[in-house]
Amino acid sequence: MTEILILAGAVAFCLICAAACLRWEAIAIPVLISAVVEVHLGLNLGWQLDFTSIYPIDLIVLAAALAATIRQITGVERGMASLIWLLTLACWALALARGMATFGPVDALIGFRKFLYVGVLGLYVLSFPIGSRDILRFFVMWAVAAGLLSLYAALVMIDSSFSLRIEEQFISNYIFANERALPAVGALFIAQSALVGLSLSLRDQHLPWRILAVALLPLVVVLYHRTVWVAVLAGIFVLLIADPRRGMRMLPMLMLIGIVSIFSLLLMSSFGLDLVARSLRDAVLEPLDYSASSIGWRVEGWQVLVSRAIGEGPLRILFGAGFGVDYVRRIGWSTVAHSPHNLYVEIFLTAGLLGLMPFLWFFGHTLYRAFIDTDYTLRTTRIVLLSSLMIFGLSYNFNYEQGLLLGMLGALWQRQHAAETAMQLHRAGV
Repeated sequence: MTEILILAGAVAFCLICAAACLRWEAIAIPVLISAVVEVHLGLNLGWQLDFTSIYPIDLIVLAAALAATIRQITGVERGMASLIWLLTLACWALALARGMATFGPVDALIGFRKFLYVGVLGLYVLSFPIGSRDILRFFVMWAVAAGLLSLYAALVMIDSSFSLRIEEQFISNYIFANERALPAVGALFIAQSALVGLSLSLRDQHLPWRILAVALLPLVVVLYHRTVWVAVLAGIFVLLIADPRRGMRMLPMLMLIGIVSIFSLLLMSSFGLDLVARSLRDAVLEPLDYSASSIGWRVEGWQVLVSRAIGEGPLRILFGAGFGVDYVRRIGWSTVAHSPHNLYVEIFLTAGLLGLMPFLWFFGHTLYRAFIDTDYTLRTTRIVLLSSLMIFGLSYNFNYEQGLLLGMLGALWQRQHAAETAMQLHRAGV
C-alpha cells in the first residue's frame, strides 16, 4: 500500500510540474490554498522525517523551481526583472552556503527556508509573459482566498472556539494582543485584497470590487495589527494623490467603510462583545506607553543588532553572517532571541549589503516602472501593493504567497519594458 501511495504521489508531482511549465495558475492556486490553510489558519499538514518536517508547500515550491528552471533555460520569458531577482537569489544562496559552514546545515536551512519560498515563487512567475488579464485573474483568486479567510476571522472574533490555531499564543498585558484572530501576515493578506478592491473600484462599473473593499477594510481594523493599518493608510494615501480627480470618487466609499466599522463596533458591544472595542482602544494607546511599547523595543533591538554587525568589520557588512545566525540582543532587563521583526534588518544581518541591495533594487525599479505605466488602474494598483509591502517589511517578514505577488508586479515591469522597446524599434523602422 505504501508503495502505491508513493507511486501515485510521484505521478501527481510530475503532472503538476508539467502543468506548471505551461500555466502559472498550476502553482498559484496550490500556493494560495497552502498559505490560507497552513499559515493563516495555523493547521499543520506536514509529516515528520528524521530531522525536519515536510509540508505540501515544500513540494509545490520544488515543482515551481523545476518549472522556472526549464522556462528560464528555454528563454520563454526573460528580462531585467528576472535577472535582478535571480541575482538576489544568488546572493541569498551565497549566504546559505556561508551559514551552513558556520552554523551547520540544519540551522542554516531553517533560516533560509522562508526566503527560498519567496525567491523561487517570484522567479517562477517572472518566467511568464504576464499581462493585464493575468493580473486581474490573479487578483480574483486572491480575493476569493481573502474572502474565505475573512469569514473565518469573523467567526473567531465572535466565538474563539472556532479558532483552528493549535500553537500556544503569547500572553500580553494588552487585550488586543490576546484577541487577534489571525497573524499579521493573514491580516496583510486580507488588507491587500481590500486595497486592490479600492484601486479597481475607481474604474467604471466595478461594483464587486467596491463591495469587497467595504466588506474587508472594517475587518482589517479589528484584527489589531498596526503595521497593517499603516500599510492600508499608505495605500489609501497613494490612491488619493495618484490622481486627485479620480481619488475624490473614493471618498464616499471611505466614508461608508468608516460607518460600517463604527456600526460593527456598536453592534458587537450591544451583544456583549465590548472586548472588541477595548482591544481597539488598547491597540491605539499601546505605542504611547514607551516602557512597554512593542515599537520601542523593536527599534532598540534593530539598533543593537545593526551596530553589532557593523562593529564586526567590512566583511560582515558586505556579506553578512549567513543564514542560521542568532538574533540574541539585550533590551533593557530582557534578553530577546527571536526575529528582529524587520525584513530589511534580517536580510542585512544574514546576507549583508550584497543580499540587501539587489532586493531593494528590484523593489525600487518595480515601483519606478509602476509610476510611468500608462494604464491608470494598473499603475495605481501596483504602487499601492508595493507601498504596502515595503511598509509591512519594516515590522515583519513576508509570507511565501507574497513571492507570487512580487513576481506578478515584476513581470508587468518586464512586459511594459518589452512593449516600449518594440515601439522604439517600430519608430526607428527596424
